[in-house]
Amino acid sequence: MRKVLISLVMVALIAGAVLGGDIAVKREYADFSTATLASNKVSTAVKTSGYVQEIVLVPTGISTQKVEIYISHEGGNMKQYVYTNYTLSAETTVRPRVDATDNAGGDLTGDDPTRYLINGGVLTVDVTNVNKTASSGLAVLIKTEK
Repeated sequence: MRKVLISLVMVALIAGAVLGGDIAVKREYADFSTATLASNKVSTAVKTSGYVQEIVLVPTGISTQKVEIYISHEGGNMKQYVYTNYTLSAETTVRPRVDATDNAGGDLTGDDPTRYLINGGVLTVDVTNVNKTASSGLAVLIKTEK
């Protein structure tokens, strides 16, 4: 009986590990090596599905950049902004969350914010190099969970 119980627990643990959420990691790089204008803009669009766990932004070179991250859901033109920073100059980890709303669309204040769910939509990172230095760039690491 004990062996059967232990076997059932092990099967449940293995099933949980297999069926549980896997973390998918996507790496993108915004290259400013040809930047000539202060308003030079690079957009990186990543089609993805799942919950957005975190987005890591790693600027390289002499860097002061404006960064905007937004989600566009499939079939729509609406942009849902999840992060904006006008003076990104150091590595930053963003863990975007959204607050639940009531029937009228007002934010609920008594609940914990939840992760963004992208179901076949696009996560876009827009970066503007405001220093126009040839040695500036931005690595973007996007982590999602199924």
